[in-house]
Amino acid sequence: MAEELQGGGLPPVAEFVAWLVELKVRSGDPTLEQLSRLTGKVPRGRQVPKSTLGKALQGRSLPSVDVAAAVAQACVLYAGGTSNAMSAIRQECLNRWILAKSSDQVAKINRNAAEEPLTDSQRRAELQQRSEAEEEFLAKYYPCMMASLDRMEIFGITLRQQDFSYRMSTSYISLSAVEHRSTSRYQPQVPTPASNKESDSGPLRVEDAIAHSRRVLIRGDAGSGKTTLLKWIAVGSMKSTLPAPMAMWNRAVPFFVPLRHFARELPAPEQFLDYAARTLAAAAPQNFVRNTLDSGHAILLIDGVDELPNSRRGEVRDWLRELTSSYETCRYVITSRQAAIDSAWLADLGFLSLELTPMSLSDQNLFILHWHETMRSAVSDEQERVRLQAHEEALLRSMAERRELRRLGSNPLLCALLCALHWDREMHLPSDRLKLFEAALEMLLVRRDQQRNIVGDGDVVRLSSGVQELVLRKLAYWMIRNDLTEVSVEQMAERVGSYLRETPDNTLDPAAVTQHLVIRTGLLRAPALGRVDFVHRTSYIPGVSGRRSSTQR
Repeated sequence: MAEELQGGGLPPVAEFVAWLVELKVRSGDPTLEQLSRLTGKVPRGRQVPKSTLGKALQGRSLPSVDVAAAVAQACVLYAGGTSNAMSAIRQECLNRWILAKSSDQVAKINRNAAEEPLTDSQRRAELQQRSEAEEEFLAKYYPCMMASLDRMEIFGITLRQQDFSYRMSTSYISLSAVEHRSTSRYQPQVPTPASNKESDSGPLRVEDAIAHSRRVLIRGDAGSGKTTLLKWIAVGSMKSTLPAPMAMWNRAVPFFVPLRHFARELPAPEQFLDYAARTLAAAAPQNFVRNTLDSGHAILLIDGVDELPNSRRGEVRDWLRELTSSYETCRYVITSRQAAIDSAWLADLGFLSLELTPMSLSDQNLFILHWHETMRSAVSDEQERVRLQAHEEALLRSMAERRELRRLGSNPLLCALLCALHWDREMHLPSDRLKLFEAALEMLLVRRDQQRNIVGDGDVVRLSSGVQELVLRKLAYWMIRNDLTEVSVEQMAERVGSYLRETPDNTLDPAAVTQHLVIRTGLLRAPALGRVDFVHRTSYIPGVSGRRSSTQR
């Protein structure tokens, strides 16, 4: 049946819904009540209410991946199809859904449902607020920002092919959050899903939770997607593709400010261009940033309060107080790990406090689909593509059946780890988080290069995995103790040299070993010329905080 259904030149979302409707008709056109009953009987399905089914088949918006897959399988079940037929139609449904999800048509449908198009007078008024020089600068600024921010790295894919990149805006997985409520004049004045309860609300999609607030603090664990969320907001605002709840954020000018890049001194507004648009900063019109902030058409995306030392948190609050009092009408989104600050840290400044929640099974399934689809786009061997398909289906089954795996893959980073290890270890996965990180470390330091027959440079090839782990563990511990998120290449080489003196490999050149570790381990990267940091501040090196080193400040 799946082979008989063909799309017809419609936009991807409309084509997907048309495919789903045609599948229903060709299966015997079951009623919504019949379909609802059958959705609870298909593999990995749950009963979908008739009202939800009706909306899914109307085509006004894209149904969730779970609803779409359940409907497709229920149609096949109604027609008397086998389990193999249901599995095949489910896979086709997931592939078609991913295509539809990644299209700009979704954003277009959502925007049209939420807001009327600007009138000519409104558009002229908006443009008149900017000078001709500022408009010319924005025409360069947006592409520069998107080139910097509209990219994603997924563990196991970018490590496999280091020059591989793909658009974050088409592969972003929506996050969920819970609100810690505070009353403020900066919070929404009308009932909304995030503000209509007297106490903390239940989980909401982040885009729904932040839509009506100009000031938002987002807290989450390591790897929970905080930085990716900020980049998604920035790119979406520039492209005017943010979903319906955030329609008012479209067309704003984003400034992305990762605090770790301003470790010595917090930036003045003129320095907000220094990270993502450094090459254009000198060409900005006079007072461009301040004028944009004054206009209220700016989104200030400040990442990583936790990445500055605890002794400077008060300084950060004072800096934010000054910014928010000087530019009251701008939008602010601040991120931090939960352990660094509490939910009320910015309450007196009128910030809505949100806490990212663990991924649901449907979120995990969607992430797994994206991971394998992206992996398939990175390989050319057809047999490997077939193996990837088998691994994808096996991992989806394992996630549904094994509760401990769902707990392990609780955030995007850990879910990516599961995908990568499931592929690397031929579907055999660790049973707990420590073993998960240990297996990832083995894959990065030992098996990856061995399996690909990669030979190191000169004597560095003799550097054993045990010595590599020791050096990386000590480096990570030293950086944590000294509140460092990145170091210079020279600093790293100096530390590496001191660590090597404690090993049998003490005759190796520290500079060569440093280069080897950055290029080959997959744990380190060069965020800027002459600088080195860990790919993620999550402890890829198990026990780094528990096995105390003798290294001092």
